[in-house]
Amino acid sequence: MLTIRCGDVMAIRNELAVYVSDQVEAVPMLKNTEFILTPVDDDEQLDKKLAVTAIREYLESMGESRHFDVVAAGDIIFIKSLDGHVIERESRPNQGMYACPHCGFLTQYEAEHNTHMKMHYL
Repeated sequence: MLTIRCGDVMAIRNELAVYVSDQVEAVPMLKNTEFILTPVDDDEQLDKKLAVTAIREYLESMGESRHFDVVAAGDIIFIKSLDGHVIERESRPNQGMYACPHCGFLTQYEAEHNTHMKMHYL
């Protein structure tokens, strides 16, 4: 399991999670200011170097690599702004997806999201 802390790049967190999870063949789970990658098979280990490379490639593809550094410490990967630069995007309402702030459950259906949220308050 790898945790990617992306507080400095929150505007691209969702797209970054999808890209990195595809590159390392893992299942992403969104959290508040991070996402977690878990292996598809519990017996597998995720390649941390491949995840760091994928993050750097994604930032490079956006022309943002000079503003950010990607550092791995144990099973946590930090994406840190070098110069205070913040990636901004026009906010899109829900982007068609609803994420649970408690566990990262992701769905495109609001009713399913609401039902899921009730589970946390039983």
